[in-house]
Amino acid sequence: MEWRLPMDFIDDKLTLVLEVLYKNYTQETICYPVGRRRGLITYSLLGDEYKEKDGFLTYKAEIQTGNGVVLKEWKQQLWTELIVID
Repeated sequence: MEWRLPMDFIDDKLTLVLEVLYKNYTQETICYPVGRRRGLITYSLLGDEYKEKDGFLTYKAEIQTGNGVVLKEWKQQLWTELIVID
């Protein structure tokens, strides 16, 4: 994920929240601190973990303030909320 934020978006408590939906229909949320206006993170799924989860299905990423306000959102074309039935 790569981002570039305008000057007025910079806040010392911004977080990139990455939600990943795997092909085995499990979901994971990973949070990365955003300390600069421009940045890049790489999320890897390799080896046995890849085999367990059958790979990536889709993802959504958001940059949020410390209060949880979404400043920017990216969704992969297949993104949908996972419906869990207990």
